[in-house]
Amino acid sequence: MKLYSKTTGWFYDEDIHGANVPADAEVVSDDEYRALLTGQSAGMAIVPGPGGSPVLAPPQIDPSPPQSVTRRQARRALEEAGLLETVETYFSTQASTADRIDYEDAQTFDRDWPALTQAATALGLSSIQLDQLFVAASTL
Repeated sequence: MKLYSKTTGWFYDEDIHGANVPADAEVVSDDEYRALLTGQSAGMAIVPGPGGSPVLAPPQIDPSPPQSVTRRQARRALEEAGLLETVETYFSTQASTADRIDYEDAQTFDRDWPALTQAATALGLSSIQLDQLFVAASTL
């Protein structure tokens, strides 16, 4: 079962995100979820519609994501998105030892870090959502 939060603009799965699912998250049917992802892969954006339910819209031109953010910026952005605990659990339990060390000791996070892409995929985050996290982090 997928949930969508109009506040974050992201999808959540209770099995993955547990207690970190935002309070405003609402259930999205499997058919609707697939249709939204199909539209997104065709270049459309998934945005909150009237009432907060996810809808497809022409993509907005967002600022390009920075290629790097500080550890503090990244952790703050993850916390604001309700993902900090989930990401930290992923790196402490599912990532390789080398990736865990890099995650724990990095002073900056690079957008093209392969372990970051793997973590995002494992947690159900799209490339666009990852870019949005980097943009948000760069403002903190």
